[in-house]
This record gives sequence, C-alpha cells and structure tokens, in this order.
Amino acid sequence: MADRHRLDSVPRSPGKVTVYGAWERFVRGEDDVRGVRPEVALSWQRCRDRYRVDPYLAEAPVAIADVDHTLEHDVVFAELGFRAASVVQEVTDLGGVVTVTDATGRVLAEWGNKATRNYAAKANLAPWFSWAEGSTGTNGMGTALESQSPVVIRGALGPKAAGADPDSQVRGHIDCWDLETGEQRWRCYTIPRPGEPGSETWPSDGEAWTRGGANHWVTGTYDPETNLYYAGTGNPAPDFDGAVREGDNLYSDSVVAVDVDTGEIQWHYQFTPHDLWDYDSTMEMTLFERDGKKLLGHFDKNGYFFVLDRTNGELQHVTPYVDRIDWGTITRDGKVTPRKYPDKEGEPVHFYPGPAGAKEWTHAAFSPRTEMFYVPVADVGATATRRRREFKEGMPYWGAAVQVDIDNMAGSVSAFDTYGVERWRWRNSHPMAASVLATAGDLVFAGTPTGEFLALDARTGEELWKFQCGSGHHGSAMTYMVDGKQYVAVPVGWGGWLEGIIPGMLGAGHGSALIVFALPD
Repeated sequence: MADRHRLDSVPRSPGKVTVYGAWERFVRGEDDVRGVRPEVALSWQRCRDRYRVDPYLAEAPVAIADVDHTLEHDVVFAELGFRAASVVQEVTDLGGVVTVTDATGRVLAEWGNKATRNYAAKANLAPWFSWAEGSTGTNGMGTALESQSPVVIRGALGPKAAGADPDSQVRGHIDCWDLETGEQRWRCYTIPRPGEPGSETWPSDGEAWTRGGANHWVTGTYDPETNLYYAGTGNPAPDFDGAVREGDNLYSDSVVAVDVDTGEIQWHYQFTPHDLWDYDSTMEMTLFERDGKKLLGHFDKNGYFFVLDRTNGELQHVTPYVDRIDWGTITRDGKVTPRKYPDKEGEPVHFYPGPAGAKEWTHAAFSPRTEMFYVPVADVGATATRRRREFKEGMPYWGAAVQVDIDNMAGSVSAFDTYGVERWRWRNSHPMAASVLATAGDLVFAGTPTGEFLALDARTGEELWKFQCGSGHHGSAMTYMVDGKQYVAVPVGWGGWLEGIIPGMLGAGHGSALIVFALPD
C-alpha cells in the first residue's frame, strides 16, 4: 500500500478525479464505522451513497468523476473542482488525497496536502487564488479564495476580499486598488492584531487571530452619501470549536463600515458574538430610509432581522424571521444569550437554524414602493458533534462533524415591514435556496428547490403565476429592459453547497440553463 503522505507514490487514474487513502484505517480494521465515531461513519456513508465510492476499496484509487481533457486547466478546476467540493471535504477530513488529472495523467489539482499551491501554480490556476500571507485558506488547499466580485468606486477597484468559507484559515482582509495603475491603495483587516481595538476579543496568547477567518466573501454595499462600504464578515475559525478562540472574536459575524478613501473601519456591529454555529454575516446589507433616518437592514443566518443606523451603527431593533430558533435568543434591543452549542468532545448537539442559516447567501429584496422586505427562508436544523482538531496547514479546520436534517423542514417567502413586523408569508414544503426579486410592478419573483419559478403579489403574497423550469433554483433572478420591453431572467441549475440546506435533494436533476421571460405588453 502506498504511503498517503508521499504524493509521488499515490496512484492516479488518467482522466479522472480519484480518491485514495482516506479509509486505510477501515481496510486494516483500525476503526469501525459502526462504532463510536458516528461522524466518520457519516462521511463513509455519504461517499458510498452519494458519490458511489466504496471506502473499502480505497487501497486503490477510486474514480468519482470524469475530466474532459480538452478543457483549459482553469476551466477544469472551476467546473469540476468545485462540483466535487463535498467529496473533497469528506476525504481530506479523514486524511485522504483527492487528485484531478487530465487524460494524459497530468495533475491539474490535488487536495489534502501542502503541495496544492505548487500544482496550482504549474497549471496556471493563479487567477483563481490569492495566497494569503503564510496562512491556509479554504478547502484544505493552502490558499485564500477570491469568492466575490469587486466593486468599482470613484476610480478604485475594490473593495475586494481574500478568504472564503468554509474553513477560513486566514486573517480576513479587504483590499482596494487604483483602477488605472493597479497600485494597492489600502488593506483593511477584519481581525485586529494584538494591541489594536478589538484585539481583546481574541486570546492574548497564541496565534488564533492570525487564522481566525472573518472573511468578507459576499460583495458588500457602497453608500455615496456616507462614503462608506458596508462589508459583512464571515464566521471565526475554527467554525464550531470556540475553546481555541475564547472571546467575542471581532470582527467576525459583523458588518464593518469602511471609509473607502482610507480603508479605516468607522464603526461595526457584531450579529453573533463568539459564533459556535457557523453563522456567517456576509450576506447583503440593504440600505433604506425611514422617518428621515438612513438605515441598513440585514437578515442574518442566525435567524434574526437587524435594522441599524448606517451612519453610526446604532441598533434600532432586532426581530426573528424564522419560526424555529433554539441556538440562543436575541432580544429586540440586541442582548444575545447562547443556549445550545457543541462544547463537549464527541457529544452531538442539535440546533436551529443549521449552519447554512435561516437564510444563507440567497438575497432578500426590498421594495421602496411597499416599504417591505421579502426574504427566502430556510427552516431546517442540524446536528454538530465537536471534534477537536489541532491546526494543520492544508487540512480542514472546522472543529466538528455536521449533519443537516433531511426531514422536518420547511421554507417560505416572508414579507416584513421596516419595523420587523411580518405582513404575509408564502409557504413552501422545502427550504428556499434561491434569492428573490422585487419589481416596481409590485411583483416578487422566487424560485423553489423543486423547480417552480413563481410571481407573488408584493402587497398580499398571493401567488399570481408559476412556471416549472425542470431543475431546482439556487441562483438569483434579474430583470432588464430592451426597446421598452421588460424581461425577467433566471438561472436554473442544482449545485453549490446544497447539502447545507437540503441534503435530501442532492440527487435531483442538476440542470444548467438561463430561462428568460418577457412580461406582457
């Protein structure tokens, strides 16, 4: 049997994505998947059932996908590497190796080791990565992934972030460059170094802050009136093991208001202090006005809707927007009380919402005509079992094994006024996994996991129209006008990190299409 720690000795199958070495312990009888480690058994079962990989055959490389050798390297990596992200996570978490090769046997990418950076460089994959100051980034690859689009503001390209979910082993930061010269104007770190304001929220000894995450991985919002860029930040790392990062862990799970001229944080608000549930706060920050105040609305993964004064970060009020929340409570004036979290090694803890949140990256919409927000809700729980893992470059750094519920779930498109009062709810039997779109014609468009694309009355929630697209919705619809005629376009395709939202539907038809509708004349 080849040594799984020596990459040159790992056998590979040309033209395949192969798995090797993850289950040597099972083959040798050193562990029992029916024994005391249910999270390992779950990994085994997922790879067997979902990817048709039999772990007991792991003495030889096992192919899980084909590689089209006619594709350019970066396209192979983007289309195949991320599609296989779930099995990569499972395999590397158990110490195995996943390799992508073309038909000639040439290595295009490899996970589960420190050599991935070298392979990526040789294969000309640099445009997909930003190497992060000696730290390790996401997917166990020794990199920090650029996962969001930049914003062009007054002659500057940015802000743009380095670092991404899930196992965000970097010190999160936001960069800004001169649009004409490419010169870097500033860098804003989302984790303070020792001695800076906020550093008291991290352990005073050790290096937790150097790889603590808090990455800004969804494009933020710029307000030209305040000259501030409102950036949401991700969870601290490791995701579920808070014992190695005691304190509130600023500025994770926060919105930071960044001066676009200087890169300095003017104010911040933290939605989930000392996050133990993977409740990133990177999602959209919606700007609106009420009673002469400039406000910001945010539906957080933790299940609560926050309204802040966007000039100074002062909290206006907090309201729950999903039925089941038991990880903790947040009062209307913002007092946070944690109640359920994985704090004992090997002891499963179930909580609502699950790590994907009551709303993940899927965006809510706001209509200034109705003065209401429309939010796609995912009411689903999960079980996390804490598993202490020492930091090791190139390996996942979650701190727990997680299983999302496959039943007892629900979803909705829910309408809230700016005070947090729910005005109507369109119910669905599955969690919503796509963004919603509000139009000036008082319509709200939404896509369901089972393929329906529908239009709701923005004022009442009445279903007015629907169309079966043939595949689940996990994207964002848009509207535009050509020659005076309005169109609505929606991307259809079932992929991404769906196991965090609806694991029971991973086998559904994936699809791959852009469908465009024309509104009646």
